[in-house]
Parts: sequence; structure tokens; C-alpha cells
Amino acid sequence: MMRIAGNAVAKSVKGATARSFATAAGNDVKVAATESHHDDSLTATVSLVVNAGSRFETVETTGAAHFLKNWAFRNTVPRTSFRTIREAELQGATLYSEATREHIIYTVECFKQDVPFFVEVLGDVATATKYAQHEFDQIAKQVHIESASARASPVLRVIDDLHSAAFRSGLGNSLYAPPSSPIANSEQVKAYAESAFTAPRVAIIGTGIGAQALTSIVSSSSAFSSLASAASAPAPSPAKFFGGQSKHADVASSVFHYALGFEAPRDPATAKVLAELLGTGPRTKWGQGLSPLAQLSSKVGAQIEAFSITHSDTGLVGVIIAAPAEKITDVAKQTVEEIKKFASGTLSESELQRAVASARLQLAIESESRSGVRHALIRESFSQKAATNFDALNTQSVSQALGSLLKSKPSAASFGNALAAPYLDTIGF
Repeated sequence: MMRIAGNAVAKSVKGATARSFATAAGNDVKVAATESHHDDSLTATVSLVVNAGSRFETVETTGAAHFLKNWAFRNTVPRTSFRTIREAELQGATLYSEATREHIIYTVECFKQDVPFFVEVLGDVATATKYAQHEFDQIAKQVHIESASARASPVLRVIDDLHSAAFRSGLGNSLYAPPSSPIANSEQVKAYAESAFTAPRVAIIGTGIGAQALTSIVSSSSAFSSLASAASAPAPSPAKFFGGQSKHADVASSVFHYALGFEAPRDPATAKVLAELLGTGPRTKWGQGLSPLAQLSSKVGAQIEAFSITHSDTGLVGVIIAAPAEKITDVAKQTVEEIKKFASGTLSESELQRAVASARLQLAIESESRSGVRHALIRESFSQKAATNFDALNTQSVSQALGSLLKSKPSAASFGNALAAPYLDTIGF
């Protein structure tokens, strides 16, 4: 779901998200930060990011990233979990963690004057977490609930399964620990953490604070200075896309969800514009939209939306369809026909302008939120290409990209009655 307006907006986004990068602590720990949009802002966020998301898991460590994410701010050598939470509450701070397929992120939102204290807390998370078995027993219950909840969510499930079908291992690894996860004790999580928390794989990301100030704070931290150095961060196995693969979740549901995913173009800006061209959803509460998929949604009485997902070395562009089970094959077939029809036509300047404006606006909105800025800094810290080069796109290059997308078979995932799941060869592939 991405949009943008014109050059004036693009320039304001660029200025608003100017950021600085450095290394600190006498090793390869990366530091990236950006000042607040508002000079009088009293708050900041600081995040500990480790390049150890689920794509780095192996057969023996399946689910370890999910467990490590949930081990955030537990007992460390200098502080108990109770003390950490109590001190955070006394200072009005909020602590939380999240995980992507590439990273695990521990974040503190606090007043600016408290950043040095919470950098030390994050340093303890990285280097002095105790990983006690009684904590594992508690965390395992949380992990089970989160995994079960994700498996019961149609959209989360089809996106997760679509990655599994498209990439098999690596990026195909689930974000959520499966019931078959071999992680059974705290020592296994500790081993995964010790291999992950090395200087080349760690970044400290700040918003609302300058890079020079944050670098000075991190450099004075004994915890980050003690992080093990390595010759280089281990590179994940290159992602390989497998078209024509399907994965189906047999679930009793009145609405059938079906996702098709193509390997995205290397340029993230092109991928986002392709999704916007096809239609990522209505822009008004009761409106239908002008995109091909918006028009088709209204015609067939289903919800059909395009999406784009970008990773460090590849990505997905595709569609998610929600329709009654008895209609899903017909709706999926019409969706494929509509996409092919649109791809075979002549892309107009106005259609491209609509898609680019949509992508740019979404980027602008994200760049004005701390979460959006944080994730942009994370991508740049680990040398992931960002979707910014919209000015280089033209009708010819985008048309060629859309045509190339359809030359190979997509992967598919579904959530609903497995007997109703469309086969790829029955919907045009």
C-alpha cells in the first residue's frame, strides 16, 4: 500500500529523514540516528538490532529467533527483570521487541535525557542475559500463543506460507516458532544468541537523537565494547525463488484467502509501483478505486489487493484474494486474466503517475513516523536498498517489469477448505 505526490514531497521527505551513520565501541557495532522533526521534542527511541531473524535459522534452530525476540528485557547479570521494568516505569519509558525475517529488534521509547541509561540496559540485553530455564518455560508459553494466533490469522498465515512456498528455506522460514520447533530449553536459545550477538551483526538505531551524541554514548558503553568481533558478519544463503509451488492451510473458514506471489524486481521502487498499478486497496472508505484490481473487486464481490514485500536481496509482488470458498477459483482466474490483460496493454502516463504518487505518499507517511524512520535506518545500516528512485521510472521500464513478472510461474498459498484451493494450472499458469 504505497503512494507519493510530486517532487516537492520527495524533497521534503529527503530533508526530513537525513541521517548519519558511524561505528562505535572500537569494533564493528553500527550506529545510525536521526534528529527529531521537531527541535523541541523531548523524547527519543533507541533500538538494539541484531541481524539474526528467522532467515538465519537452520533445521536445528527452527524457531530460535522467535524465542530470542521474546527474551527481551529478562534477567541479566546486573539487573533482574523486575528491576528493569520498575526503572523503566519510574522514567516513563516503554520497552518492546519485534522480529522480521532478517532482524530482531529491541526498542526503548524514553525521554532524551534517559538515553544513556537505556543504552546500558540494551547493552546488558546483548551481553549479559542469563537465559535461565525457568524463564524459558514462561517464554515458551508466550511463543506458543503468538504462533497459534498467527496461524489463525488468514492474512498473516498466507503471507508466511507464501514465503515458505516461494523460498523454501532462509526467507521461507516462518516468523513464528512451529509446533515442531526443536527449541526445548534455554541453552539452545543462549547458543543462538551467542552466535548472533557479535559486533558486525549489531546496530544501535536512534530517533530523536543525533548520531554524534548516540555514537559517544555507545562508545562509552562497556557492554558494547565487549561484544565479540568477527572477520565479517555471516551472510545468509542467497534467496532463490521457486515458482509454481503451493502451500495450503486446511482451515474451516467462511471466507477463503488465496495469495499469489511473483519474484519482485531488484529495484524496490519498481516493485512498489507495480503493486500500486494493480491496486493495493481503496483510498476512501466507500470508494472502489481506479486500479484494475479495485474495479474487479467491485465486479465479482470479493476483496482483491496487490502487495509488495522487500527483503535485502529479493522480494515478492503479488495479490491476496478474499472470497467465499465456492467462488475462489473463479475469482482467482479472473484476477489472473485481469493482470495479464493490463500487462498486455499500453501503460499510460496518467496510470504511472497515479501509481508513483501513491507509492511516494506512503513512503512520506512512513518517513514521518518513528517506526518508519527506525526501519529505514535499519535497512540502510545493513546495506539494504531502499525504494526511493521513483524519478527514474517511466512507462517503458515499468511495462517491461510487469511483463517480466508474468513470464514465470508464481508461488501460491491459501487459508480455507483445502478442497476449494485453486491449482495454478486452473487459473492461467
